[in-house]
Amino acid sequence: MADKNILVVVPSQRQARKEPLGPFSKENFTYNSTIDTLTCPLGKILVPAGCDGYVQQYRMKSKEDCLSCVHFGVCTSNKERGRIVGRLVHQDEKDRFEKQYQENRHIYQKRKEKVEHPPSPRLRRTSPFGHIKANWGVQAFLLRGLKGVRAEASLLCTAFNLRRMITILGVAGMILKLNDS
Repeated sequence: MADKNILVVVPSQRQARKEPLGPFSKENFTYNSTIDTLTCPLGKILVPAGCDGYVQQYRMKSKEDCLSCVHFGVCTSNKERGRIVGRLVHQDEKDRFEKQYQENRHIYQKRKEKVEHPPSPRLRRTSPFGHIKANWGVQAFLLRGLKGVRAEASLLCTAFNLRRMITILGVAGMILKLNDS
């Protein structure tokens, strides 16, 4: 996406749920790309232990590192192998997108703004699409094919926007605004 100059601003599932990070969550493990290892928050090394094509598993070099740790039972309770952490094969891209979201949350907040107009006692729906369907009686597209549907949808949206402007500004106000530009 960067090569096409497109800024992607979407939260990850963790960011959307606003989950707090625990002291031993996998985000607190440091990845070393040169030797392909993870380092736990206490400095112990986790080595690669297999990959399914999407997630690379890392485990402690020695299970005794976990068993002797003061945080055993909090970080992990696995007595057989110690702590195991999965890291996505494309984790770098995920981290980049999470960082982009953090830096551009204002764009995402703007996108979440409501487009509904205030409800009217004589209208049944308040969202633009619900209004077009319920109040205008447009239940299906009349044209077939992507080109025809796009043309019909564009006409419906244009008519909706013109009607909203007339409702808000009035005919005289709209003519004045159009003459100003």
